[in-house]
Amino acid sequence: MIDEYYGELGSRLVCIKKGTKSPNRQGWPSIQDRYEDVIKEYDPSQHNKVGWILDAEHLVIDIDTHDPKKDGYESLARLSKEIGVDLYDNATVIVKSPSGGAHLYFWKDPDVKLPKSCEKYAGLDFLSLGCQVITAGSYHDKEPGQYSFEKKSDWLSAVPVEKLRDALSEKKDALTTGPVITYDGSECRPGDDFSKSQRGLEYLIGEMESEGYTFNRKYDPIRFSHPNKTDPNHDHSGNLGEWVNGHYSLWNFSSSDSTFPQDTSISIFAALKFLKGWSWHETTLYLADMGFGVQLDVQDIKESVDLWTGRIDDFLQEAPETKNKFDQLPSYEIAKRVECRTFDELNDLSGGLRRPYVIEGLLRVGEVMNVIAAPKVGKSWLVYNLALSTACGREFLGYRANKNLNVLLIDNELHWEELAWRMQQVASHMNASPGDSLKISCLRGMDISLKGVEKLLDELGADQFDLIIIDALYRVLPAGASENDNAQMTQLYNHLDKIAGKSSSAVICIHHTSKGQQGSKDVTDVGAGAGAISRAADTHLVIRPHRDEPYFVIDALTRSGQSPEPIVAELDWPLWLVAEDVLPELKQDAPPSKEEKKQTNLDLCVQIVMRDSETTLKEISDETGIPESTVRTYCKELQEDGKLTMVKRPYKPTIIRDTSNVPQSQAEEWQPE
Repeated sequence: MIDEYYGELGSRLVCIKKGTKSPNRQGWPSIQDRYEDVIKEYDPSQHNKVGWILDAEHLVIDIDTHDPKKDGYESLARLSKEIGVDLYDNATVIVKSPSGGAHLYFWKDPDVKLPKSCEKYAGLDFLSLGCQVITAGSYHDKEPGQYSFEKKSDWLSAVPVEKLRDALSEKKDALTTGPVITYDGSECRPGDDFSKSQRGLEYLIGEMESEGYTFNRKYDPIRFSHPNKTDPNHDHSGNLGEWVNGHYSLWNFSSSDSTFPQDTSISIFAALKFLKGWSWHETTLYLADMGFGVQLDVQDIKESVDLWTGRIDDFLQEAPETKNKFDQLPSYEIAKRVECRTFDELNDLSGGLRRPYVIEGLLRVGEVMNVIAAPKVGKSWLVYNLALSTACGREFLGYRANKNLNVLLIDNELHWEELAWRMQQVASHMNASPGDSLKISCLRGMDISLKGVEKLLDELGADQFDLIIIDALYRVLPAGASENDNAQMTQLYNHLDKIAGKSSSAVICIHHTSKGQQGSKDVTDVGAGAGAISRAADTHLVIRPHRDEPYFVIDALTRSGQSPEPIVAELDWPLWLVAEDVLPELKQDAPPSKEEKKQTNLDLCVQIVMRDSETTLKEISDETGIPESTVRTYCKELQEDGKLTMVKRPYKPTIIRDTSNVPQSQAEEWQPE
């Protein structure tokens, strides 16, 4: 009865009773029963069908032939022509229905969602997560015979999902054929949207018809009869489509129909919930996937048509890089992306194991590491040494990968010729030949931010790499972003986490230190810009001068393991080598001279003025702790250098203004002190 193919495929399965096409089992979309479980449960006296419960990576195109006005095969031919792929021929697994329809099995990208149906291609359903499909070997309730394989393979062909999504998009007709969306400053919930829309009403009718319900549309509201109705005293068992309290409703007055509550009006959202046997949460998520329910934020969303059709993921791609994108989503969309587990489930999640190391003791799969050093000390040469060593499975400065890593180096500072020469110098001195294990991409002069890097990785296939190195971090900042802004840097590292997570690789970012000596700082304080740069990374590795030249001390702090001991190394060009028997003693900072202190204070004054555009002597003094009289002296000196302008006002404090971005015509109107 149940074909062994579904056992080999590892499918989740559920038994279905005779006379129905949907499982009569609470929470069936989440059950984990497999072939062996269903074999034991299947009872021929009750069941005649088995449903395959689809996951996000599955797509089944259901070709329907029930309605002569909706020829599924004709629609499939038009759709195939539009996307340039013969879907019927391309499917490696096809199951034929006794009624003449067919199910085409495909694999798809689990992150891409498709509408379940499209008016343009009537007679086709596109089934994925939250749906089930009748398996081969099952019996039809109305037609003789079994569902059977026309084509069979141990692998599912991939569907061109992006082309398919574009072809199924009805955004051009969203105002007439899309979901009816109301927005009053709060969330438009999927259940409310479904219950208020004609589309939702028609969808419920279609689902009820598939369960054996019949309808008489001559009446308003529409009359329906439940399957196997035998009472001759009534010509129907309920009404559907009456507008009650701002939504379409269903009223069931038959005591023999146990699907819906008796003698009470319920919304069509509740009716779908009872029909499917789902929980409220499952029904809400299912409708959200179909495009019902949207939250609009007119300040941030320019491509509103995409949101009107429920394409939330497209919005996430277009949202500003420095903004909390997920905060813009409705709560039910956030709930779909954030898992909440009990303590007892934690062991099932990890099996007591941790993520494996990519570089032993330093960096694990899915983690992000910083490499921080002052400009021109050789940190790029350290990167070349690291890339070549890990790609060849060799030890480097005491660290070792457990295999030859597939490494991608993304360099945005050097031209191809210089980068090639440097890499060849290191490889020659190391006597290393990594071959295809090391790939290099040069982005110098291309003005590509981290979002562009992510798109490049998607095109290359980021999951082929164990280690991705970005040299240097400051050149992938989004336009307008500042490395001194904690919020923006937090968002940048969230983006790096996303890249590392979806590719199952580790990411290393090369960054520079701030100006001045670094010896007296804690490891996490080393590095230019916001403190979030060190806090957000999983490993923070810094290179600082040793007390004795030409050595350097390399310190690393790790989040997911015991931090390694400091290493003393030297750049014996072009190789970085461990300096044996040299203690890790940092070069201590000399106290700043009087002139250095003054220059620091001058720079600080300029930074405050440029940040605020306009300020006062007192405000600068309050922020810096420098006496106001000294601030005045500094500002006069800076005004003479043309770095700011002091504007004296009668009976009011002197204004300090930034002149760097002020038009000359406006600057001439000022009256400098």
